[in-house]
Amino acid sequence: MKVAISQSVGPGEGSDSLRHSYTRFFASLGVLLIPVSNALDDPVAYVEALDVDGLALAGGGDVDPARYGAANTHSIEIAPERDATELALLGWAAARGKPVVGICRGMQVINVHFGGALVQDIPALVPGARAHQDSAHAVAVTDARLADALGTRALEVNSFHHQAVTAATCAPDLDALALSAPDGVIEALWHRTLPVLGVQWHPERPGPSERTDRGLLRAALDGSLWHARV
Repeated sequence: MKVAISQSVGPGEGSDSLRHSYTRFFASLGVLLIPVSNALDDPVAYVEALDVDGLALAGGGDVDPARYGAANTHSIEIAPERDATELALLGWAAARGKPVVGICRGMQVINVHFGGALVQDIPALVPGARAHQDSAHAVAVTDARLADALGTRALEVNSFHHQAVTAATCAPDLDALALSAPDGVIEALWHRTLPVLGVQWHPERPGPSERTDRGLLRAALDGSLWHARV
């Protein structure tokens, strides 16, 4: 299976970057990753020419708040070319029913694409929030269909984000699947009719839910997860 994956805009001038952990993780799922450059004039033509089977949206910096009609109050590491590339690829995948998995920032891009917004900084804007940066914490699987597919209603996940999707900012066509207690930050979501899944944690990094993560993303890409949604 060939899956296109987005990249961060690198620290040097005119460069892209993708952590090796993504390549290793997806290889363990039997997936060949095709990194997509942010310098392409037409990223959709690129992935179509390579006949990819799905799309992965990697983690990284923040989405430009202008993309969801907000002023920038707490967003950092904004890369307009990355936003444009990822949103174009996501639109292409959604239109063709290709499976999509979004990781951390990738989940936030999914939410923005489908009409949602973001909380720009959890510590500043979510009262009583727990630590979400450089930590691990419990996640409650709140959607019974996903819980049945995973065989569990609780996960312990790694966490490396300062922005969030919440009930107030979630896109209308997306359903929350898992929440962080006690702050209500959405930790996983999917589209109601399309094969699009987002997780706020990083399955490709070491963490307490590694076995479950591999099964979840494999099922999202091979299509078996979506049978659980019916």
